[in-house]
Amino acid sequence: MKKEELRWRLIKDGDAVEKSYWPFLKDSFPNYEVFWSLFIVPLTGRIDDPQHIQLRNSMDPMLEYVSMTHYTVFRSLCFILDEKKQPNNESLRNVYFHFGLIIEMVNVLAWELYSLKCHVGLVTQKNTVISSKEEIFKKFQQFMENDYDKQIRDFIKKGRSVIFYLHSQKDCFDLLIEDAIFLKESKSFFKQISNYRNAFVHTPLPGSLFVLDQFGKQIKFAIKKDAIRNYKLWTDISHCFPDKIDDFIVEEQLIEMDFYKIQELLNKIWKHFIDGMHSVVKTKKYQEIAKL
Repeated sequence: MKKEELRWRLIKDGDAVEKSYWPFLKDSFPNYEVFWSLFIVPLTGRIDDPQHIQLRNSMDPMLEYVSMTHYTVFRSLCFILDEKKQPNNESLRNVYFHFGLIIEMVNVLAWELYSLKCHVGLVTQKNTVISSKEEIFKKFQQFMENDYDKQIRDFIKKGRSVIFYLHSQKDCFDLLIEDAIFLKESKSFFKQISNYRNAFVHTPLPGSLFVLDQFGKQIKFAIKKDAIRNYKLWTDISHCFPDKIDDFIVEEQLIEMDFYKIQELLNKIWKHFIDGMHSVVKTKKYQEIAKL
């Protein structure tokens, strides 16, 4: 659906936060508004009274969770915008915490939407549950090839349990994204972001690098995502600089590039979510649980 065909628009029909921040996100993440207009607004009182923006009390709680998860993604993007406008010494940690939260909410929303498809009868348990030993062995082989080495290192160094999941919320993301090439691209980027975010959340704060430019201005550098594992100690930076300057990037540039990239991916992901929801809302069961 083209944006001009939408009945409800965030800039005039959203809440105060949406109206304030949407001008900064509308060009890079337009499908957020499409999903909101088509599937969130009908769950609110706006249909009867445009000023009544709250969710209706009568609908099924699973639809409220969809609305909450969808909005959480938006609020994290707003937080990152604020950090970009007024950066401080904690900006890198705060921004990547919210990048990680966005990725978690994408997986949660994928699970919620897939659960909805099951609930309204578009998907059966047989399509979801692993039903043979061969499938289990195949998934375990993928675990051994992709995750086991990292998990066993974490077990030896940090005492973390080695866990193999037959099913997780992330599986639903795979089931909803039909474009295999795009799925691989988005999961690769999300993994880079998650690993980088974990370096700030689950371990002591990594060191920072400050360099004076030719005008005497202090420039803050961040460790690049693909090099973060090489810098466990603060002294690792002093030992490697300036010989390994390619391991570093100006912090603001890193945040800007990843902010642009995550919105690009989110917009494409939301297109898949929108396509899936179109079939859901047409069902009689959805009409019942949404009280439409």
